[in-house]
Parts: sequence; C-alpha cells; structure tokens
Amino acid sequence: MMMMSDRYRDPQGYVLAYDNAWKVGQAIAKNGNDLYLRSKAAAVETVKILNAAKAEGKLQMSRFEINALADAEKAINALTDEKDKFMSDMLALYKSEVKVFKPEANYKF
Repeated sequence: MMMMSDRYRDPQGYVLAYDNAWKVGQAIAKNGNDLYLRSKAAAVETVKILNAAKAEGKLQMSRFEINALADAEKAINALTDEKDKFMSDMLALYKSEVKVFKPEANYKF
C-alpha cells in the first residue's frame, strides 16, 4: 500500500515499486558474480526506467530531478565495462583529491 501511494510521487518510490525493482533485479542477475557489472547494470536499468516513466508522463519530476537524472545518465554511460580499469582510475582520482587516502595501508591495494 505504501508503495502505491509513493510510486508516482518521486523517482525513488517509482524505482522501488515492485515491478520496477524486479526489472532492476533482473539486470543485476544477468551479470553473474561480477559485482562491478551488476552495479553498473542496476544503474543503467534505473535510468532507463526513469526516462521511460518521464517520457510516458507516468512520473512528474522537478527540474532539479530531471537535471540530476541527465547528469547520472551521462556519468553511467561513460563508465567502462572493465572492473580493473574502473578501480585503477578511481583509486588514482581519489588519491589525488584526498591526500590522507592511503589504500595501500588500509585496503591492501
């Protein structure tokens, strides 16, 4: 009942509605045991669901939400399919931005 009341009120409620959560789950499951590709697939499917709902007039979004969705879609589409490249790129970026980040000491990278 709560899902039905929130489904069309905001993007989070829409994605967490049973039918859409099922679609996200299917996208995750298609990628086997690769945690990176499973996460990426979930993000891609979520963007697809929200864009379709917006286009079909099923979901009203604020200008802020529309812009955030467009930014997220752009970032997600730019992601590589290679987990090791993603990890390497993100470690280098985070090390350059956060001087106290020492993955070698804390995470055994």
